[in-house]
Amino acid sequence: MKFKAILFFFISIQIINAHYAIVIKPVTDLIGQPLEEDYHAIPWSAVKNDHEMCPRIFQLLFNEIVEVIQEHGNQIKVRTPHAFYQTASSNKKHADFWMQKNDVVMLDQLHKSHVNPIYFPPPLIFNQKKSSQPNNTVSLIRPYHDRKTQTTYSMGTRFVKQTKQSKKNKVFVYVFNPKQNKVQSITLPKSICWEPKQSCKDRLHDFVAILKQWAHQPGTIPYLWGGASFCYTLPANNFSAQYGYKNGKKLGYYTRPSQPAGPKSGLDCSSIILRAAQIAGIPYYYRNTYTLMKNLPDLHPNDKIKLGDLIWVNGHVLIVSDIEQNRIIQACSYDDGYGKVFECSLDTFFKDIKTFDELKKIYAHTKPVERINSRGQVSNRYKSCKILTMQL
Repeated sequence: MKFKAILFFFISIQIINAHYAIVIKPVTDLIGQPLEEDYHAIPWSAVKNDHEMCPRIFQLLFNEIVEVIQEHGNQIKVRTPHAFYQTASSNKKHADFWMQKNDVVMLDQLHKSHVNPIYFPPPLIFNQKKSSQPNNTVSLIRPYHDRKTQTTYSMGTRFVKQTKQSKKNKVFVYVFNPKQNKVQSITLPKSICWEPKQSCKDRLHDFVAILKQWAHQPGTIPYLWGGASFCYTLPANNFSAQYGYKNGKKLGYYTRPSQPAGPKSGLDCSSIILRAAQIAGIPYYYRNTYTLMKNLPDLHPNDKIKLGDLIWVNGHVLIVSDIEQNRIIQACSYDDGYGKVFECSLDTFFKDIKTFDELKKIYAHTKPVERINSRGQVSNRYKSCKILTMQL
């Protein structure tokens, strides 16, 4: 059964398949292989290339759907419909991950409990070229704590709206409460809800507007390796590198002493694009920097860099956020002294490149570029960079 059939299931309520599940936790980590230790112990990020210390690959949010394809104790292997990655050796779209079993509920269990599937948003599907967000859904653009369910939902969480809306500044939505095994009605502030638009005309503008909100939050959205959530902000520079041993090797990782209990929440450089694009209704499903570089078209030589274009260097990506002021938005790693989501001038990232016109000339002639850290020191050198355009 394909994910297109699942979408049909959500619309027509005619198919129940035991192999599909709904995420019932605000945030859950996805990894590549079954994990022996506690998922919550996965650190914020590895130091430099010590990625064995941080196996997190991606995160799922409340109400997202997965296909369950294997079980291993208290963990399950799942396939995601809304995000995939590719490798240099294969064009195959990889979308299989491991996660904690108790973070989902099976659809057939809901059916047996007489929970109607129309209360869950249908999945976004990467095999579809167009965005599949129906008109009766909303997405959070900021986190929200609901007192009725005692849950803080991440930005990017999607809900189904109730048919009748009685308040101008509130949105009434359906929420499945796993503690009570029933669907409830809650209200969300309209100011933090994003509703899908039928026209593609303003989606790039919306994409950048959403990113700007995140970059200028009171407090800091922390950088999280594999992170695809935003449930809270933390002090900007309150992090440090620690070292430990894994498989006999000394490896480094980053810690934040002020982190809340439970799954860590934050964004990395590729997931911040995926979340903002999907909220804005752009059909974008690329999990990592290699995959987006492989799938998005290069800027045409005769075109100027425009709002929402992506600047790609090996292992990192930035978003063009202000043409006149030559500004970019990025989720930048701890290695460079940032560890956060922020907006900055182009020359804060590239040495001796102050304008997008200068960057385009370097890109057109395939010249090398230098990356600088928070102290203004060169932290990496790249043979070239790419400028990519978002597809609507």
